[in-house]
Amino acid sequence: MLLIVAGEEVSLVFFLTAKADPDLAASTGSVLISDHAAALAAASSDAKPATTGIEELFVTSPKALTQITDKAEPVVNQWGSLSKAVEGILGKVMGRGQASNLIDRTLEASQTKDPYRLPATEVKKLAASILEHVPNTAKRRQLLTELEASLAELQL
Repeated sequence: MLLIVAGEEVSLVFFLTAKADPDLAASTGSVLISDHAAALAAASSDAKPATTGIEELFVTSPKALTQITDKAEPVVNQWGSLSKAVEGILGKVMGRGQASNLIDRTLEASQTKDPYRLPATEVKKLAASILEHVPNTAKRRQLLTELEASLAELQL
């Protein structure tokens, strides 16, 4: 879905997935434009060469298609919904604030830069490692069972 939010001199273009909330994105975009309109309008509109390392490939043969898939970034996984599920599971044995802090500390300890770019197997390991911090072994086993059900529900 394409969403365009326009201000007086500035426009924002969003490419939204099917699960995204267009109303929330539009309101966030309009707040961004209103808060930073002067800075965005003063920014240069001259085209500058991109130095991001992104390449354009035109698919003309099956070989080119394999090049695209080899160079493609990993697909964004469902870490957001899984972290909410893990937080809900941990909420049965600790407070929400404690659960959120435990998730953040585990991410920092694992030195994961972007959990949204991890493969599905690594996301499962990360979620399980968060639950490993529960000291009571019986509760931890029960929580891991609930995590497996949540993973199956999220199709991971």
